[in-house]
Amino acid sequence: MNLCVIARKSCIHPGTRFIARGLNPEGGAGNEAEVEQLAWTGSPQVNWTSCVFRRGTVPLVWDTKAPVVGDQYVVLGGEAGKPFEGTDLYYKRFLNRYARAEHPKCNITVLNLLKIQEQSEETKLSECYQESLRSMKKELDASFEIVNHDFHYHNRTQGQTAAVESIWKSLGSQLRRDGITCGMIDFAKKPGTGPNMTISTHQTGVIRVNCLDSLDRTTVSSFFMCLQVLAEQCRRLGVGLIASPPSEEPWPCLDCNYKELFQIMAPNLVEAAAEMFVRKGDVLSELYTQTAAMHSSAIRAFAPRLPAATKNLQITVERRMHNMVFDHSTGGRHDQYNMLVGKGLSKGQYFPSLLAQPLKSVSRLPRCSIFSAVPCFFQNWSTVHLLSPGACTPAWVCPGELDIVQVIGIIPFIACASDMTFLHHLSCQVYMYLAEPAMVTEVAITIRTGMSDLVSPAKMEVYSGPALDQTSLALSCSIPRCEV
Repeated sequence: MNLCVIARKSCIHPGTRFIARGLNPEGGAGNEAEVEQLAWTGSPQVNWTSCVFRRGTVPLVWDTKAPVVGDQYVVLGGEAGKPFEGTDLYYKRFLNRYARAEHPKCNITVLNLLKIQEQSEETKLSECYQESLRSMKKELDASFEIVNHDFHYHNRTQGQTAAVESIWKSLGSQLRRDGITCGMIDFAKKPGTGPNMTISTHQTGVIRVNCLDSLDRTTVSSFFMCLQVLAEQCRRLGVGLIASPPSEEPWPCLDCNYKELFQIMAPNLVEAAAEMFVRKGDVLSELYTQTAAMHSSAIRAFAPRLPAATKNLQITVERRMHNMVFDHSTGGRHDQYNMLVGKGLSKGQYFPSLLAQPLKSVSRLPRCSIFSAVPCFFQNWSTVHLLSPGACTPAWVCPGELDIVQVIGIIPFIACASDMTFLHHLSCQVYMYLAEPAMVTEVAITIRTGMSDLVSPAKMEVYSGPALDQTSLALSCSIPRCEV
């Protein structure tokens, strides 16, 4: 049996923890991700199963004010005081993604892990969240259901085992109703034809999990929820269960208690799932807070080969420092995320000289660049460029406040015919954007030849201009070669 967990991070509201929370004007929630758990077996006829759920911060306009020392407090509605603004955009996009012709009304279940048992800053956010869901249910005529599970309260008063069983009990009817997607792919194809895929059942609803920042509580709770999904996937595939479930009906393990479930599932399968969820949680937390996830010891207990979790107190201190100090600096991680996904480029926020024409963000080689399309006079060039020793990305932004910039372009040696007639077609392209008006007074090129002088560059051309597609030839020179 093969198992895979995929997390797809949303780029509608990118950024770091204290800056990208709640909804932005585009109706995107901060730290939003779609997670898919895939399990399959067999070859060349592959039987597969899939289950999708969502996780993200609360889809309202909200923020927090965090002092250097002490607890943070929630501010609803932003500067305009409108916490519900953009919620319709968010849920319309949500419904459009998962609705299908045979199931036009996708069931949406919200597993809300915010504090509700005691008065706190999270409590008023949770109450406002529930009010927004009731409003959206009427406005969009959609199937919304909220399950409140105060993660910290249940773990503190009942212990982890009872808290996990409470999640299974609360989500049991929704998991049975929504089901999972199952199908088969036949790779035993005839020449000239692709694999044949059929889908036997569709998932008809999606569970969305949230805590305050969609980090630690969300990761732990979604892991135990997905263990029940994995048990059902194993039942559908006929593998991975070392004992018979209590019944032959779908989702029989939802009737099991904590101990019984782990007696039914194969230990190596649970260990693999635990390792995946720990790593997934750490990656999402690293992107959002620049620290590993907290409370992961509850999952690591099933993955003995993983190192011990970092202490929660240490992670808390590191998060506060990174998120309050470094993330707000100009050119910090928040700006880098926005540049990476192309946010703010069309407004000239990061590259004002490129505002003249729409920008394109191409994510695959050989033109992995934040700049617009390569102009026509570059089209016949074969791009081979590595912009620093040991680096493999051609996307690079020149650091500011430098008098001299050194860029190393490496053209790898390629074996060819003895006359080496085609090597003059190889080119190394370097783009440099100047953040402030400046005058380039000198361009120096240093050549380190290889096996033969014929493999060294023969010509250098320098183009300059206000934008990449508005450049003109400023310098063209032949590079002398030694006689053979």
